[in-house]
Amino acid sequence: MIRIFWLGLLCLVLPNVATGEVVKGIYGVPSIAERDPSSYVGDMEKAGVNAVFVKPDRDTVKWFKDRGFQVFVSIDAYGGSRAWKQFPDSRPVLADGSLLGENPEYACHGGACPSHEGWQRERLSYIAGLIKDFEGQGLFIDGIWLDYIRYPGRWSVLDPKIPDTCYCERCLGKFSKEMGIEFPIGFSRRDAKTQRREEGQRSDVSGWAVEDEKDGMIGWVAGSNTKEVSRWIKENCPYEWMVWKKRQINGFVEKVRGVLNEKSPDRRPLLGIFLVPWTKGERGNGVSYSFAQDGFELAKYADVISPMVYHKKVGRSEAWVGVMTRYYEERVSCEVWPIVQAMDCTVEEFAAVMRYAGEGGADGVLGFPFRAVEKAGLWEGFRGFNRAVNLLKSTDYVDYSDKKVRGLEGEKVSEESGVIEIRPEYGECGEWVVPLRGCEAGVVYEFRGEFWQRVWENGAYPMVLLWGREFLLNTHWKSKVFQPLRVYVRCPGEVRDQTFRFKNCNPEKEIRMRNPELRRFYGFAPEPGVPLKRDFFDEHFFPIGVYGANLKNLEEIKKLAINTVVLGGTGKKLREQVEKCHEVGLRYVLSTPHDPDRLPVYLDQISGYVRPYDMAFYVNDEPGIHSFPTGKAVDVNRLIKERFPDCATCMAIVRPQVCGEYKDGADFFMLDQYPVPFMPFGWLSDSMDYCAACLGSADYADYADYTEKKVKGLARGRLAAVIQAFGGETRFDHPRLPTWQEMDCLAFLSVVHGSRGIFFYTYSWIGKTEEGRERLGRVVGRLNQVYPWLVVENSGEKVGVEMLSGNRFDPKGRAAVQCCLKRKGDELMVFAVNTIGTGVECLLEAEKVRGLEGKKVSEVFSGEDYVVRDGKIRVRLGPYGVKAFIHRLH
Repeated sequence: MIRIFWLGLLCLVLPNVATGEVVKGIYGVPSIAERDPSSYVGDMEKAGVNAVFVKPDRDTVKWFKDRGFQVFVSIDAYGGSRAWKQFPDSRPVLADGSLLGENPEYACHGGACPSHEGWQRERLSYIAGLIKDFEGQGLFIDGIWLDYIRYPGRWSVLDPKIPDTCYCERCLGKFSKEMGIEFPIGFSRRDAKTQRREEGQRSDVSGWAVEDEKDGMIGWVAGSNTKEVSRWIKENCPYEWMVWKKRQINGFVEKVRGVLNEKSPDRRPLLGIFLVPWTKGERGNGVSYSFAQDGFELAKYADVISPMVYHKKVGRSEAWVGVMTRYYEERVSCEVWPIVQAMDCTVEEFAAVMRYAGEGGADGVLGFPFRAVEKAGLWEGFRGFNRAVNLLKSTDYVDYSDKKVRGLEGEKVSEESGVIEIRPEYGECGEWVVPLRGCEAGVVYEFRGEFWQRVWENGAYPMVLLWGREFLLNTHWKSKVFQPLRVYVRCPGEVRDQTFRFKNCNPEKEIRMRNPELRRFYGFAPEPGVPLKRDFFDEHFFPIGVYGANLKNLEEIKKLAINTVVLGGTGKKLREQVEKCHEVGLRYVLSTPHDPDRLPVYLDQISGYVRPYDMAFYVNDEPGIHSFPTGKAVDVNRLIKERFPDCATCMAIVRPQVCGEYKDGADFFMLDQYPVPFMPFGWLSDSMDYCAACLGSADYADYADYTEKKVKGLARGRLAAVIQAFGGETRFDHPRLPTWQEMDCLAFLSVVHGSRGIFFYTYSWIGKTEEGRERLGRVVGRLNQVYPWLVVENSGEKVGVEMLSGNRFDPKGRAAVQCCLKRKGDELMVFAVNTIGTGVECLLEAEKVRGLEGKKVSEVFSGEDYVVRDGKIRVRLGPYGVKAFIHRLH
């Protein structure tokens, strides 16, 4: 049964955005009193410019509205110094107690304190009055953009120095009150009436202090103690201070949203916001901690966000415009119209930034400023912008009413349906099918959609078919929320199925989809400055680690010859664990906060006691199945690299196809497939190959067509493995612990496929009993027997395997034994791993082995010698058995 129903689309919320025409706007158009528009409007229209930012002048607004342009107005929220004249106490106070502008370093800086309610009311009143005045004249403003909606600071220079504000008495009092944080320095409680009298009989206490609702007392911090209090905040509650500052900015934008929402949807101006183009991963997340401007939070109130991507001002490339556009576009539900720089650009450069904006996913674009565009004759550059076309013809529905799909016959399908739900009966599949527009052969496209399920079931996933190719959406993990999922596919040379199909073959399981899109995908090179760490710690160290370590079991873990632990937590507990690792000689991988807003404080806290040469960072856990934003993952990685550039970062991955999406979010990818007892062991090795192919590709096109036979460009140097060391008790999906042979097989199978580190999950399970510890210790001991070889990169030479035994194939029909060859000096090492649970016999052959005819090779673990006959080694392996053959050439 298929049910198709309407839940509402974004166009109901954003009526002026979703009208169909892509906006190409220009900022800074002069009033008609300053310049006759007829002298340039023809050039604008020829270039496709259809929107203007002008001063709120009636005649100018009317002229452009009559000509068919959308007209936008920019409102200065907290910029400049005009507020200082009307409200002297709105001038921000720096951390040293000086006023903004007094210090020569910030002499040219302006800005009003965002907590000043008097200035907020003035701005809100101005916006409401502006809309009302134009309505009274029969005019409609299409949009209002908030500028300087942040704390002060000049960002648009090559080396920005941002003042640390605002520590005025009002801000400190409100922060203390609203966050429940008492200052031990210079803080007292005073009677509100006395304070009001002493400060000039001001009637609006809330404009400069905080009135206690219970006893009429206010928080007060003496100006002479500002330096001490600001230092105390940085040392004790920097995160809370940042959160509170963001609330001042967000709160004002929410109030502006409320003013606009008083108008009917058809007469409601768009709310746009100009954003500082800093990611949270740069400058210690200064966009949050210094500016308190969170574009992702502000987007919840806005119809459009406009990152000010002035590439030349900040010394960036044209492609950076696309990088920043995608950074926001990936995570916000409102539209993204970047505003791009025209100053000092040629027509070709201006067209390039416009093109990159479109390739980054921009919904519209703005040029800045008008005078630069006109002076240099850059109008043609606007033609460089094109919004990527959605190939899904959402209004042309194809209804299949055959035996596979029920419930569609005679059903009226809305052309604006927002949600498609499929719930098949037993023995049937349900499909929703729409035609696709034409694609460009050989070009990679990105499918995006949001999917919903009531309860997650392992193996019960939706499927999409693009041009006849099936994609199982096995990253669909979340329940009772719409989870965004992505698929990358190359347009075939010969299109045989010109449709998109959403398919559900899971009986009685309802799966919903909304907002499907299929657009051309453009890849961008990562921004420079984030070093890739080639080793977890150093080139001679191979981590043999465990999860589940704590202060009580670190010595016990060390006795098992494990050399690395994964540690979580914060504060005193984490410090004690790290210091214990130093004491017993363990290296450690720290599980960090995944939130870029929390990470700077965490890094500050650990910097006093960690040893970078003993440390790596665990930056994410299964980002693919959590649909963790790729830009956010990059932010986390960049913040760590900015602070600890010589430390490696790693993340665990269960669905290998997402490795390419997160390749700039970590140095190492830890494949954590747990096959015991139901899955084939080749799941791990296949996943490692797939991940390596993704990481080694030049762009998404290379691994959109990944197959087991096409694994060129493998980046095995960035792989690690998490080996299953849990099971039993309440784990219905893993009802028993793995045997030592199974763990041994998985560990060495990962080595065969290029693992640069091995971690066992988890000591809290395997270490509970003496039997479990014995199993783990045995595997770790065998790894340590060949430890010098673990850091040696696998040779590119293939080791041939000829199976002799009756049991010879894995579940995919391949040879049950997998091998690799390593070379170190004049020594050779061959690892052979039996991936199935029965004994096997085989012949191993390699070019290096062929030259050893009649000579002996030694098997490390048993000490037995094997003779090379006809260039081959005859080997018997027990169930999940592993052998390691070594030979010195000279």
